Amino acid sequence: MSIKDPVESRRQSLEEIAASWDLEGALPDAETLEIARRYADGAFEIEEAIERIRTSTLSRCASQQA
Repeated sequence: MSIKDPVESRRQSLEEIAASWDLEGALPDAETLEIARRYADGAFEIEEAIERIRTSTLSRCASQQA
């Protein structure tokens, strides 16, 4: 039984997610990709990544409506 490096495991998961998005034609913007990359590198945990993406998305939506 091998124990995967958690950072490598996160990177692999995000690569698979990005490939799925690409197949569906739904690629995220550069800011979201940067948050995902920093999460994969271990800069913060998934809860913080989700919150950062949520906040970023809400900010973009609000500025588009203004």
